[in-house]
Amino acid sequence: MLFSELSGNLADVCPVGALNNGPFAYTSRPYELLTKNSIDLMDSLGSNVSIDYKENTIMRVNPRVHEAINEEWLSDKSRQAYDGLKRQRLRVPLLRKGADFAEQDWEDALAMIASRIDKVDGKDIACGIG
Repeated sequence: MLFSELSGNLADVCPVGALNNGPFAYTSRPYELLTKNSIDLMDSLGSNVSIDYKENTIMRVNPRVHEAINEEWLSDKSRQAYDGLKRQRLRVPLLRKGADFAEQDWEDALAMIASRIDKVDGKDIACGIG
């Protein structure tokens, strides 16, 4: 096993195509995909990416060469985050209890968030939206 935040790039540099991009492998042919160039919102660099899609489904995200920002590399988070849009979507709030998670009602979860925000001074709160 290779533990690195850039291990997904191995599929790009494999000279014989033996290494595949996990979620995308064997789901469609590259010539069936349409591509849009974009900027990655998963990292603070603004890496250049190309998003391959089929109909209305994102199939894969690949790095786009930009020497000043990301050269031709892309982090695993950026490469795999689209998968959560269709396969790993959270539908109910979860509360961490030790190593496990317990489902919560929306009303209880929002009340808990509100009570915690009320304890913080307004000047200490910041938000980033992508």
